[in-house]
Amino acid sequence: MEMMKRAIHLDFHTMPGIYDFEETFDARVFARTLADARVKYLNAVAQCNLGFCYFPTNVGVRYPGLKTDLFGSIVKECSKVGIKVVAYVSTGLNHEQSRLHPEWCNMNEDGQIIYGDRTINFFRNVCYNTGYTDHILAIFKELLDNYELDGLFLDSTVPRACYCARCTEKMLDAGIDIRDPAAVERFGYESVRRFREKVLELLPEGKRLKMNGFGQEYCTHGEIECLPTGGWGYEFFAPICSKVRNIHRDVIYMTGRFQRSWGDFGGLRTTASLENDFYDALLNNAQISVGDHMHPRGGLEPAVYAQVKNLFTQMEAYEPWTDAARYQPEVGVICDFGVNPTFYGVGRMLSELKYNFDIVSPAMDISRFKAVILPDMLTVSEELAAKLSDYLAAGGQIIATGMSGLNREKTGFAMKEWDFVDFHGLDPKATAYYQPKDAGDGLPVRSMYEKGILITAKEDAEVSAVYVEPYFDRHWDGQHGYYYTPPAKATGYAACVRRGAVQLIAFPVFAAYNHYAAAFHKQLIREALERAIPEKLIDASQLPSTARVSLTGTDNYKLLHIKVTYPEVRGEACAIEEHNVLPGGRTVRVRGEFRQVRLLPSQEPLPFRIENGYTAFELPDIIGYQMFCLE
Repeated sequence: MEMMKRAIHLDFHTMPGIYDFEETFDARVFARTLADARVKYLNAVAQCNLGFCYFPTNVGVRYPGLKTDLFGSIVKECSKVGIKVVAYVSTGLNHEQSRLHPEWCNMNEDGQIIYGDRTINFFRNVCYNTGYTDHILAIFKELLDNYELDGLFLDSTVPRACYCARCTEKMLDAGIDIRDPAAVERFGYESVRRFREKVLELLPEGKRLKMNGFGQEYCTHGEIECLPTGGWGYEFFAPICSKVRNIHRDVIYMTGRFQRSWGDFGGLRTTASLENDFYDALLNNAQISVGDHMHPRGGLEPAVYAQVKNLFTQMEAYEPWTDAARYQPEVGVICDFGVNPTFYGVGRMLSELKYNFDIVSPAMDISRFKAVILPDMLTVSEELAAKLSDYLAAGGQIIATGMSGLNREKTGFAMKEWDFVDFHGLDPKATAYYQPKDAGDGLPVRSMYEKGILITAKEDAEVSAVYVEPYFDRHWDGQHGYYYTPPAKATGYAACVRRGAVQLIAFPVFAAYNHYAAAFHKQLIREALERAIPEKLIDASQLPSTARVSLTGTDNYKLLHIKVTYPEVRGEACAIEEHNVLPGGRTVRVRGEFRQVRLLPSQEPLPFRIENGYTAFELPDIIGYQMFCLE
């Protein structure tokens, strides 16, 4: 399957009542505009989330003002200019069929099929255990039978708990306790998985399938939706991508031109803002897709596609090197949970510290990593314990934080390698401190900010920070509210302790960093990683914490990516109006002895030197981003 790259995700959700629908649409001009902007792939709407079809369907509901086969003309003209088309079908959201067939709707625990804000998208959803499944499969079959497509993009396929009569009956027949919310959610997940199996029966071999909202492992490629200015934020993409690239070779960052969110017709981000997402894709070895929304009158906005052309022309210039490259991780983060404060904290902290990292599931291979992090809340099964023991025996390093390393019951540590500490339970205090043995800034204690665990170290362990208790925890005694809780004294508990290749930090430092961004928390992880990896992959210590650095490449060359642009908080939003500039003269070092260093894409050679197993060179002025090739 050809790599998906330089893509456009074109929304076309159209309300009824557009009096001049399709009036200025010309499929040839449309396709030529995309081709001129260097577009290779298009997600084009065949059926929108209103439930209207933009082709002459015999199954669904045609848009009331549709005069032509709009979708078919897009496929035909795009094919002529070498653009592959994936059919977008809003699947989990279909308001027209939900209106016509309320019995096909998802029902919440209170018996409602309509709930929440009715002026946004998700105020009613479909149920896959109803006649809706046969209906939507027939839509897919129409499209696959009648058009030359590269695949299907099925939107809003988010698993949901459903208490409709069909789901309730099926759950009761299967012995599922419908009073258990987790069990009902699992049934909803299995319902979407079974639906996917029916989709695969229709999908010809070699065609793409993206189920947006369902697990990336159920798709043919990784496609990560993230509008950083539209609610996702700038911390979402990097850690998500660090998971998805371990599932798929082909990963694409679907951002958007919108300032606010999808459907923001009048919102156009600055060129620098959109370029920042393109740079983030390069840093993470991903391709790029730009989201847009075509006006129902028809035609593409010239200002948008001037930006897209600029972006994709840059991307195309790098492709001779990036197409074959792979991300080069040195740190593995084992994660069995979804997006939460710990997840964001890991991504932010490791990016600021400039470590190449992958987030992997407990079932994935970890032997390739120099060090492995068990972050905050990863309890350890027997299978994972065996894998971690083998990893340590082969020379690996482990850093565990918070409750990570405990058995599933949280009654003790799961592995014999943790026998240098004794576990005394979860910390009941909301307020606690730690005191480093070597406090460089002279501050005697630092706040944990999050509840951790209580451990004591044995004689063969090295304690680098001790647990300090407050005079009293936060509480109300009937007369006083105890908000001011100063540290009282050190206890016998350890806050940071290590022996050999295992290091423990006794509180959830990543979640705390996500909430409070305390530099002293990052320092704990910096020191732990420096002990675990004395010679890190990239030494970029002269660069600011706001810079992002990564290494991708092949056996023959490495690509060093340096991004210095970063968002600024403006009011209630984050914005990028222009690129940040890093003046030249700072030195970076990459582990390995290379024969030459070149600027890309110009291929201008740079002076360099070999020192202690590293290739070192001075950076030129960097405006926004720069890629370097080391061969």
